[in-house]
Amino acid sequence: MGGLVGGKLSMADVPLGPFAGSLITVYSAKSKAANLHVSRRCGQLRTSDVRTVDVPLETTTMQRLCSRCAALGAWGRPTTALGIFLRALGGVGLLFELQSYTEADEEECWTDEEAGDAAALLRSEQDLDGDDDEGVEGGTSLAEAREDAERLRDLIFSHWRGAGRSLYRAQAVLAHFPWLQEWAKPSLTAKMRYLEMLRGQAARFVEPEELLVAASATTLPTPEFPCAEPAFAVLGSSSRVSVALVDLWRRWQSAAGRPWDRPGVRAYLSYEIVRDVRSNRKGYDAARATAARLIESWEEWARTAATSADRAPTRRLTVRVPEASEATARHDGRDFLDGLDMWTLGVLVTWTVDADWGSRVLTLEVPDLVAERLLDPTSDLSCSPVGGAADPPERDRDPEIQPGIVRPGVFDDTPVFDRRPVTLDHIRALRTLAPEADQLYLVFSASGGAEVLPLDTIERRLAKG
Repeated sequence: MGGLVGGKLSMADVPLGPFAGSLITVYSAKSKAANLHVSRRCGQLRTSDVRTVDVPLETTTMQRLCSRCAALGAWGRPTTALGIFLRALGGVGLLFELQSYTEADEEECWTDEEAGDAAALLRSEQDLDGDDDEGVEGGTSLAEAREDAERLRDLIFSHWRGAGRSLYRAQAVLAHFPWLQEWAKPSLTAKMRYLEMLRGQAARFVEPEELLVAASATTLPTPEFPCAEPAFAVLGSSSRVSVALVDLWRRWQSAAGRPWDRPGVRAYLSYEIVRDVRSNRKGYDAARATAARLIESWEEWARTAATSADRAPTRRLTVRVPEASEATARHDGRDFLDGLDMWTLGVLVTWTVDADWGSRVLTLEVPDLVAERLLDPTSDLSCSPVGGAADPPERDRDPEIQPGIVRPGVFDDTPVFDRRPVTLDHIRALRTLAPEADQLYLVFSASGGAEVLPLDTIERRLAKG
């Protein structure tokens, strides 16, 4: 049976695989038709005469669960295999992710035409010294239209990041429960289709030419500065002029590395060089104008270097996309792909040709100039050439992304003959699926017998083999 797309998924829809028939403790009123509850304290269990019973985990059992208990899925001890499986499904787990980012949100919806118009407006060269209050079609000022377009651009990029994060989380859970893969395919297909649509819309806001110029600007060597230029005398001594020009260069190079900052925006950096000079002082205007011409020469230098470079996307790279940890995300609100600069995000939406979001590995085809910046040790991404010695190992050989399949007998307090040996992959699965995993465990081994150990110690021992 395939996962539902366009309908609402519930716990009763989920294939139980090897957990089918597992005994769970439920509570209910004494009526035969009463709903089942997984907690005696459930707010929907409105009786003092509560019946407690162990029942097999089956579809019919799921169908009798009250809506609150079915949605939360907090059943059994959280660090048993069954508890991990059920908690991975409910709440904001797999069922939530499979129903998220499959189509446009009704509350935050925009048309493809609106995205195209906004991108066209932001890509067009605007005279920043002109009248921003000048009206455009519909009576909206140019400044307001630009702000609206920027908001839509940010919204589309935010949805693209959210859709990528959601697909990654869904696939990360499915890797531990392979019997769910076929059932989840329709929902995953819808998520991938919507993600690709968002990527295409986000790419409209990015000009590949500007990405090349930005890459060029960040690799330019420090030039000789005109410290003896008479127009800069108003800044003070030659050493102060030198410091001001070095600072201007660094500010320009940083701004030039952001492809959404148009050259006209960067021209305003010329005011930085005279920020400590009174605007009515003689020499102020000359110093600012000379700085503006200097910035223009740097702009032309970067553009010329980009033009002379090979623009064809001939280099094939694999990149590992970083993910904010759950703790970091809760602490400062960071989202999936947050922390990457806009140049890097622009590269990802422009030149991605293949994506495995489950392992956060994307394949890019980029021009040489872009590849050089991505492969630089200061890059925000872990990146390597396809076919090179530094390629990420194959999925089934990489211990960092090898999934531990969670099934009955793993982590369970069951008779010894029913238990399965715990592997390093199982410990990683436990950390992924059980937020409260860091605690003490009773373990048995041939060498140590029965021991009570923290999870870190168990993990280190397994890593040593």
